[in-house]
Amino acid sequence: NTTFDDAGTSEASQFLLRLYAVRRSSRLRAPVERALNLVLESQYANGGWPQRFPRVAGEVEYVRYITFNDAGSGENIKFLLMVYHTLGDERALAAIRRAMDVFPATQQPAPQAGWSLQHHHETLAPMGARSYEPLSLATHTTAGNVAQMMDFYEWTGERRFIERIPEALAWLESVRLRDDQVRVQGRHYPTFVEIGTNRARINHRRGSNVVSGTYYWDYNPERPITHYSQWRAINADALRARYERLNATAPDLSRSPLQRGNFRLPRFF
Repeated sequence: NTTFDDAGTSEASQFLLRLYAVRRSSRLRAPVERALNLVLESQYANGGWPQRFPRVAGEVEYVRYITFNDAGSGENIKFLLMVYHTLGDERALAAIRRAMDVFPATQQPAPQAGWSLQHHHETLAPMGARSYEPLSLATHTTAGNVAQMMDFYEWTGERRFIERIPEALAWLESVRLRDDQVRVQGRHYPTFVEIGTNRARINHRRGSNVVSGTYYWDYNPERPITHYSQWRAINADALRARYERLNATAPDLSRSPLQRGNFRLPRFF
């Protein structure tokens, strides 16, 4: 089945559409339409996308969750923007607007006003995924979603996309490590933060392979797993500066990419 993880499907679809935009070949149009129909069909009514689609018997439950991890939603939005500007398909514009709605809908209440890697596809609650992705809020995902919602404000002028950004930035500041706590140079933010306590959940592994080994988490920063960073570099100052700039002036909607002609297709992939 299809994966949106690591932009697997969306980047390939973007490249395919870019080829069609250059060549205008009827041989390319049909697969572009297949890719578009998949993205449209897989989107939930609330605007989110699962990690994989369609459902396959026996698969793990987390692949159904709304996935922000690795810019899954953001890359689908980018593909739909390309579709709208290249093909003029109004279905793509409607899907983009639904996708924007799920970002503020899944932001958690203050004082932990962040996001998880994934949220339940019906309740919108934060959820865990793989054994080394415990139930938590994720600092890098929160920073990415904050930036995405500032994009949405510039596209629409709707203040609902930025009105709670100060709460998200305040939460990020509350979990920032002191310099003497930093384990990886330049990375001041724990990846996973426990809901309710604000404590960092650190992942470890015991055993030597997939048969005898297992992952587990605790609060001890010693001997973390190395294939999945437990700390992140986030430029919170840049996010705050951009928010303050946007909050001070209304965006110029004549330049919004939601209006045809205001989106430049990437030249290279």
